[in-house]
Amino acid sequence: DWSSDVCSSDLKALPTERQGISSTAANACEEVNESRMLVQGFYDAATVDHNTPLESQFLTFGPFPEVVPGFNWLHAFSAKPGTVARRLLEASQICMRKLLYRHVKWERTERVFDFGCGQGVDLCILARDHSHLVGDGFTLSPEQAAKARANAAAHGVERRVNVYVNNSARDPLPSQYDLVQGFEVAHHIPLDEKAALFRS
Repeated sequence: DWSSDVCSSDLKALPTERQGISSTAANACEEVNESRMLVQGFYDAATVDHNTPLESQFLTFGPFPEVVPGFNWLHAFSAKPGTVARRLLEASQICMRKLLYRHVKWERTERVFDFGCGQGVDLCILARDHSHLVGDGFTLSPEQAAKARANAAAHGVERRVNVYVNNSARDPLPSQYDLVQGFEVAHHIPLDEKAALFRS
């Protein structure tokens, strides 16, 4: 079982029946324009109040060990906290991070860079959970950068989390890092700029 050691019962304990999960998608297949303004506008619109718990602010998709009948990601993101869809979404996002971070030696990790960090949720969680860690992030969205700063202040990590309105493929990184991450970001970057992103 792919999640047995990492996610334990995070996902398995949640109900997967159709109750509380909508099965119809509302115009989910619109053509995606990867221009900077469209991406920025999407993430500006997707910002969440910094008073919401950090683990409820993720804007990423996560894995499920099996198909969940009737689950719809678009509906889950807009579902109210505590609903079945929202709980499944949040548990899958936490599980994904547990899987991705399972080999990181946090005691040796002092600086983290998050390209496309959005509201700084991952940086704030890492700084909260590892008191020695400093995190920097870039986002294209001024509104999300402001929310990231509010998140950092609300969780007491504002001295160790810095979020800049910059383009990760074009702007130089502020420092050198032990860990560089980006969740669901690289696909937004045009092909001719991807090489610059990974050279940084």
